[in-house]
Amino acid sequence: MRKLELREVQLMEFEILKEYDRVCRKHQLRYTLGGGTLLGAVRHKGFIPWDNDIDVAMPRADYHKFLKLASMELPKHLKMYTPYNSDSRFSYSKILDLRTIDVEFQHCKEQPLRLYIDIFPLDGMQGTEQERKKRKNKVIRYVKWMHRLKEAKYKKKEAHGLQAAAWYMLSVVNCLVPRHFLIKYIDRYAAKYDFDTSEYVGCVIGGAGGYKELIKREEYAMTGEAEFEGCRFMTLKNTDLYLSNLYGDYMQLPPVEDRVTHSDTFYLLENTKQP
Repeated sequence: MRKLELREVQLMEFEILKEYDRVCRKHQLRYTLGGGTLLGAVRHKGFIPWDNDIDVAMPRADYHKFLKLASMELPKHLKMYTPYNSDSRFSYSKILDLRTIDVEFQHCKEQPLRLYIDIFPLDGMQGTEQERKKRKNKVIRYVKWMHRLKEAKYKKKEAHGLQAAAWYMLSVVNCLVPRHFLIKYIDRYAAKYDFDTSEYVGCVIGGAGGYKELIKREEYAMTGEAEFEGCRFMTLKNTDLYLSNLYGDYMQLPPVEDRVTHSDTFYLLENTKQP
């Protein structure tokens, strides 16, 4: 195995993004660049120089259509990793590059994590601001509990004393709960309000900005495009509102000491040809 440098990781993720975009455009599926990826597109016309993360988001109906199409449309070296077809601890999906591996990722040993891009479902939200915040926070609590239950069988081996006992109890609960019960419950609760008819929309199950990601549906129209690493990708109609909500003065670079890569370390597997 050979450790991939930051720029190599970025370029391999970029290739995944292009395949994802190709499938979405072919089947007229809506999506938008999200979080730091959208920030990178607007501010840098590509990756944030010290970042190697790609996030995209889709209305839930388009999201499930993409998951069904992926196995037929994506190249063989790319594979979907979803809460519905694996023991994933995530409430959203990833496209994995099987030519790579993250040997330091310790919480999904049956299916090691590979280099990836994240795909988040978008849902609707109704009610007053207080009611929307309450609902969003409740979904996030459910997601965190699912995360804890799924990783308990690994954590119990690493912890000691009372912590080990607590993780052991959670691992027992995880064994008793049907495999897909939690994600189905979370999805049903998060998707109560339809994306296309709700007043507010956003990533209810998570996302970079928490409650700040929820904005008026008309401002979330996916009718824009932005340059990213020399190609054009779909974005929100009002990127300024979204990015201002998440990052404030988003065109201002952070202090040098904060320009740090927070991500896993990926390796290219032996006998694998890098694109």
